[in-house]
Amino acid sequence: MDQAFLEYVDGLVARGKRDELKFGDIATRVLTDAFLATRGPAPLPQAFMPTVIRALAAASDEGAANMARVLAPLERTPPELIDIFLTRGGACAAAVLAQKSGITPSFLLARAESGSAAEAVAIAGRSDLNAKIIAALARRPEGPTLRALAENRAIAIDPGVLPYLAQRSRTDRALAAALLERWPDDLDASALFLAANAERRAAIIAAVRRETLGAAFSASPLAGAADLALPAAAEGDADNFCATLARMLGCSRGEVEALVFDGGGEPLALIFAAMATPFELAQQAMCALAPHLAPGGVLPARLKRTLDAGGETANRLIETMLGGRAMRWRSRGEFAPRTLTHARMENEAAVLRADRRDRVQRLESALAPFTRRA
Repeated sequence: MDQAFLEYVDGLVARGKRDELKFGDIATRVLTDAFLATRGPAPLPQAFMPTVIRALAAASDEGAANMARVLAPLERTPPELIDIFLTRGGACAAAVLAQKSGITPSFLLARAESGSAAEAVAIAGRSDLNAKIIAALARRPEGPTLRALAENRAIAIDPGVLPYLAQRSRTDRALAAALLERWPDDLDASALFLAANAERRAAIIAAVRRETLGAAFSASPLAGAADLALPAAAEGDADNFCATLARMLGCSRGEVEALVFDGGGEPLALIFAAMATPFELAQQAMCALAPHLAPGGVLPARLKRTLDAGGETANRLIETMLGGRAMRWRSRGEFAPRTLTHARMENEAAVLRADRRDRVQRLESALAPFTRRA
């Protein structure tokens, strides 16, 4: 790689720009091959970096990312070139963040907090993430970032962050499935109930049942729904059944339908358990609403056990699946649920009043010269 070669590449880029041809990707491939062909400790030509910058400026995102994917992992790649890739941003920066070792935690944290979605996904797949970086990624709004974080088995996610991610997984089955693969045995997995298989659902029900043994029964909105909902269920009228439950639970009909029409049948069985429905009536209603669950009109043993879960267990699981107040997260720190006591609410109200007075005083001071002049 000499000066003449770099002038040729510059000419290629300039000609593409002049003729409105996309020669940037060709230029980046040529420069990549030339760099790989360079052997030994010989220094790169002084014009190499300016040529790379011009080529990357003319290249597409994919062309720039391809160059970064090849060169970023190499130890002999100059730091200045890594900086150029990171400055380019997008897929190019993501390629560096996914592969380059030795990037400082502070830089990764900054990109995890405010970088692009592609950069966040790339960082989430790294094996050298500390707790602060993981927490920053968990707060990202993008589903792919959270899924990449959950699928990264090379890192340890704090037990205080996992329930927060489980909350986010209520509308993301892929995230829920990834969380189930790494979920600790001693952590409540009820928020992942809908994504679990039959065996895991049985284990979750058993765990919640153990937790509720001896607990005072908490009244459920479903306790008074039997008289209205059971006739519709017995007739197989799923529309009226779901509409009635949605009104009683104060949630959307779509959320109820997700439980009623679940393929495994456990959420539907929990609904009848929460309504304290006698077994024969519950089996008749489930057969009418979902005939595929009971071939020959008889429920399988796993659903019979679910019907026998108990009202308090069923209440907690249903409210958890609906994102209700019964979610008993064992979260810590910033991911813990925020409990507003009376004293705290009074204190926050006082702070708001003081802030309002301060803003009014500043506004009056700003307007004073104009008021006096008038």
